[in-house]
Amino acid sequence: MLTAIKYLCVCLFTTLTFGQKVEYYKYGYDGIEKFGKWNDSTIVYSNFKAKATIRYIVCDSILMRYIKRKPLPSSLILNINKATVYGTFKIKRKDTLVHLEFYYEKVVWNDSIVEKPITKVVSKKKK
Repeated sequence: MLTAIKYLCVCLFTTLTFGQKVEYYKYGYDGIEKFGKWNDSTIVYSNFKAKATIRYIVCDSILMRYIKRKPLPSSLILNINKATVYGTFKIKRKDTLVHLEFYYEKVVWNDSIVEKPITKVVSKKKK
């Protein structure tokens, strides 16, 4: 009985430790996804470093949360049907223009694959 419990603990530990595979993607989508009028203001939604396969679902989820006046913290976690999306969120307002910005940090798919965008590192040239 004790060896079976040890075996289960070892299996659980290795699954949790080595279960997630991290992949990096290079060409994330940046740009305006949707815009429109709501009440007396114009809403513009932009995303940065987005995965092309889920960007419309994430966009609709954020816009519905904004319209329903649900809290949108600066560090946002979205659970959609295919994955869990982690990112940072910013709201910029100027008069009647509202700009919603979402920056992807990582996407954890339901099959436990983790994808992260590659950010460019600019190095200074030596003189």
